[in-house]
Amino acid sequence: MTAAAVPAAGAAPRNPEELVPPVSRVTRLSYGFGALANGIKGAAFSSYLMLYFNQVVGVPASVVGTALALTLLVDAIVDPLLGRWADTTRSRWGRRHPFMYASALPTTLFFFITWFPPEGLTDTQMGIWIFVLASATRASISAFEINAAALAPELTPRYNERTKLFSLRYWFGYAGTYGFTSFCLAFVFVATAEYPRGQLNPDSYATFAGLGAVLIFVAIIVCAAGTHNRIPYVRQADALIPGAARSA
Repeated sequence: MTAAAVPAAGAAPRNPEELVPPVSRVTRLSYGFGALANGIKGAAFSSYLMLYFNQVVGVPASVVGTALALTLLVDAIVDPLLGRWADTTRSRWGRRHPFMYASALPTTLFFFITWFPPEGLTDTQMGIWIFVLASATRASISAFEINAAALAPELTPRYNERTKLFSLRYWFGYAGTYGFTSFCLAFVFVATAEYPRGQLNPDSYATFAGLGAVLIFVAIIVCAAGTHNRIPYVRQADALIPGAARSA
């Protein structure tokens, strides 16, 4: 190495990797575990929401389907706004963690309440209930999911560590989707003499909704708290390199 290539004494390192310590195994696992939340929400809404409101509650499929389809329009509007808001946020907790922490309780409550509409609603009112609560759940979990996804490349400048983060994220995402569904089929929607098809038993949905809500809350908090130690190294809105973030 020539003398010109050697940094002067006291000069800042040129390689960003020298500014940022490696990501610990606990932090990696905590980050990946957060994907469980969206996996559970996705499994519940895609596999059971239509079934529950149509075949258990008795709402026409056209009403439920229309309400759920309209929630996608809400996503199309809300998600870019949330992403832009987070990208331009400055705080002592960085850009991502304030949204991740703030999403935990609303997501849990909205997800749980969705499954318990008031008695006596008309089909139209039931459709409005589904649309409002499902949209609120999707919007609140997007506040977590968008920022958690964006956090991965900001946690470390190292390619191999980013690969491990994304691998764990995908693994826990699939575990949330298929693991939660399989567990509920085996232990929650148990067949009885009155309900040979356990998914049609209305009493089972209280356990289903409660279990899903608790797991979603735990996954979000574990992810946010488990990656909190990396906040000093992630980018702020106007920072150029990892490690250069300033506290507001």
